[in-house]
Amino acid sequence: MILKKILIVIPDLSIVGGRERVVANLSNELVKNYKIYITSIFNANKNIVFDYSKNIELIKLSDIKEITLPNVKNLFFKILRELVRPLVRFANRIIIKIMSRRFIKLVKEIRPDFIIDNSDSFLNGKFALKNSAVIKLIHGKFDIYKNFNLDGLQNFVLLSSQELDSYKTKYPNSNFYIIPNFLPNISNLNTNYSQKVVVSVGRLSKEKGFLRLIDIWKLIQDSKEVVMKQWMELFERIKNKDNYREVK
Repeated sequence: MILKKILIVIPDLSIVGGRERVVANLSNELVKNYKIYITSIFNANKNIVFDYSKNIELIKLSDIKEITLPNVKNLFFKILRELVRPLVRFANRIIIKIMSRRFIKLVKEIRPDFIIDNSDSFLNGKFALKNSAVIKLIHGKFDIYKNFNLDGLQNFVLLSSQELDSYKTKYPNSNFYIIPNFLPNISNLNTNYSQKVVVSVGRLSKEKGFLRLIDIWKLIQDSKEVVMKQWMELFERIKNKDNYREVK
């Protein structure tokens, strides 16, 4: 049986973060049913942090890292950083153009059926190639993406419906699908649900949903199978070219 190909795009496989963890979990599940390629735009470090199935092909577009400006407290260095910022942006734009050419060449070689983009704005409408369905996976808040030009991308996957209206307003002609993240493994240990202490670790910001944890504490389920079924349904709908609108 010939497996359909999925090319997953990520900014940098060599750094630690939530986006990188999501890509590792997702690709390790999808490889059970698809041929998976992962391409890393940048590579800040030598080693890849998360574990990937040996059946997943990891491809580096470069051996460089994106140019960033450090946070500084000294007023003089803050002013200097802002003066240098336009030059850094210009340099990064040149680098992205080079990476874009390499990516287009890679897509033509692999000819994937689906492209799942996990970057902020590396892919846009011009990458909606004839033989590849592009799926934009949104990891952050709308404020992060609102200034990016993602016009032309037809398929957006959001982690929740909280900011759905904002995206629908900006991209009224696109399709939206809500698929949350999942845990790759569910612990076999049974907790004592009568206990009064619950520990949750993460950054204290609204999008992390700590307040929601209070509401969902009583809902205990293995979510991985549900989430993977949603991804499979999305691939089937795009493959069959249904003109669907998943979220009204």
